Amino acid sequence: MLRSVLPLVELEYQGEPVKVDGFRLRDLEAWRTANDTSLVENLGSLSTVCNCHCRFCYEDGNPPGLFEREPPFVSLEEAETRRRYLHDGRGLPRESKGFFEPLANPHFLELLELAREQDPEGLIDVTTNGAGLTEELIDRLATLAPIYVNVSLISSRVDLRRAVMADRLAGQAVRAVELLREREIPFMGTLVPWPDQGLEDVAATLAYLDRHEARFIRVSMPGLSRHHRRYRPGHLDAWLPQVRDRVLAVREDLATPILISPWAHVTSSIDPVVEGVVPASPAAEAGLRVGDRIVEVDGKRVVSRAHAVSLLERAMREGVVRVTLRRGAEDMVAILHEPAAGVDAYPYRPRGYARLDFPGMHFGIVLPGSFRPQYLKQIRAAIEERAAQHTLVLTSHLLHGLVAELCSQVPWPDGADVELLVPENRYFGGDVTVGDLWVLEDVAAAVREYGRSHGAPNLIILPSSFLSRWHRDLLGVPYTELERSLGIPVALVTCERILL
Repeated sequence: MLRSVLPLVELEYQGEPVKVDGFRLRDLEAWRTANDTSLVENLGSLSTVCNCHCRFCYEDGNPPGLFEREPPFVSLEEAETRRRYLHDGRGLPRESKGFFEPLANPHFLELLELAREQDPEGLIDVTTNGAGLTEELIDRLATLAPIYVNVSLISSRVDLRRAVMADRLAGQAVRAVELLREREIPFMGTLVPWPDQGLEDVAATLAYLDRHEARFIRVSMPGLSRHHRRYRPGHLDAWLPQVRDRVLAVREDLATPILISPWAHVTSSIDPVVEGVVPASPAAEAGLRVGDRIVEVDGKRVVSRAHAVSLLERAMREGVVRVTLRRGAEDMVAILHEPAAGVDAYPYRPRGYARLDFPGMHFGIVLPGSFRPQYLKQIRAAIEERAAQHTLVLTSHLLHGLVAELCSQVPWPDGADVELLVPENRYFGGDVTVGDLWVLEDVAAAVREYGRSHGAPNLIILPSSFLSRWHRDLLGVPYTELERSLGIPVALVTCERILL
């Protein structure tokens, strides 16, 4: 934020104007804010470099200068400083740098040891492409438990992984999956299916991760910006539906939960339907299945997937929950109990681990993130507050169908006309279909174009999911600039990024 303010002021030293290329925060205690990031991320950006070069890497398609890349690694000195100010749920602000391959940092293990020293019982969460996961390193990671590793495996075939990721140590990463299971380190496997792999390899990689008892598998749908050297208009149009259909077919034969990200590629429904069950979890022990619909949680009627997640999260604090499910035409009741710390429930929770819980996976019930009905209440409240007659709601290409259906069911104030608009993402372009990568200049252009043919609205509803905690877009522009430039009131709807 300070960086965006500096161009607006002129500073001088000894009577001469100076260009400021850095600054120092005098009282770090005053800069501590509420912090909900992972234990390791609180130490800073471990690495802004990568030791692979994936064909689908979004970094290849980023406009120059979008993310800071220097210095390439957080120093031990900075990490130690950040650690000192991390307590009581508050810490120093995260940097605006990208988070790349942490194992590329030569001080990776020392940084993790700092995190463990700071919090002896907190979960250490590591996301890696796997190229640096040697047997020796995995043995060291096991001593830092509780720890959770997200491995971007991409392919279980060494030759394909080497080709798609330019990974010289492809065999090491594939072998790492087996070693993580042997050391009882819970892990998640990630795939980004690329056309060069083919559907058979996608299916084989899912089966490989399932065989070695991954806790969860994420299939991230690829997408390239117009700046990417491999981008060709329409090159993924046929591939993505094929991947979706194959993954959904394969998961019926596997125990490991598999979700496609974003889940809107699969369905626009917000119904509380179980989409996966973590092996060895309370849900698995009770016999829950993919396709079960959650009707009640502890006697409370469930109205949406997000509502079910919220109720299950609350129940996790007690360690027990009563769930009413509908399977076909029949209802059933399941009582789910969290296993004791001394019980081996790998991969749900290995022996000795404290509670290992993630949003949307409480008690082992996997529910993808979704649109929350309370967002509609925020929209209605904004319309009422401003007595708006013509409201324009901004939404993404992926969520347009869902938002349109839900908006059609809302009793809007009398005389209120509510319409949806999907801004064209011109800054990134390409296959980018999520709203989380909007920039405000594209939103402004879309509203102006809409106004020329439909008349200017008198209220714009803007989702907060593409903005930083300072309410700025990726380019550092505050959302209030939209209202200033258009002369139209803007209401911000606070909503979460849909990660799955």
